[in-house]
Amino acid sequence: MLPILTTAGRVLWRHWPALMAWYLAGILVHYVITQVAGFIGASSATPGFLVLPIAILARLVSLVAMFLVLRDGLRNLQEVAPLPEPVAERRRTFLTALLAGILPFFAVYWAQGLLSEDVRAYSLRALEVRSGIIATSIFDGGEPVSSVTATA
Repeated sequence: MLPILTTAGRVLWRHWPALMAWYLAGILVHYVITQVAGFIGASSATPGFLVLPIAILARLVSLVAMFLVLRDGLRNLQEVAPLPEPVAERRRTFLTALLAGILPFFAVYWAQGLLSEDVRAYSLRALEVRSGIIATSIFDGGEPVSSVTATA
């Protein structure tokens, strides 16, 4: 048990900057795309909901990249499945790992309730932007922008 813990500690110590960079990049891209989806969703919900899965894929890409960073440091894994040297082969390995992880990732993402959190964040952003558009229209003296107009 002790060799496993020492190996894990050594690998994490050597690769923590890359792991942290991938994690922060995934979180940042996820946040930005969720905000952009909400901004788009203020005008029309369908395009906003079509952009939202890109934010979820950003988390998946960062997670797969973090696993592949750790793979470089595991000698025992290198004996079983060595990483290819050419850049094109490494890119293909990354894409294969990404495609293999999409379905399980979405299942776990949904089961943990993270999907509903993303939809909630998207909805709040879309509502905030839409309210701002309506408030600006009202305060400018015009009629509120609405897809449904009330008739008297």
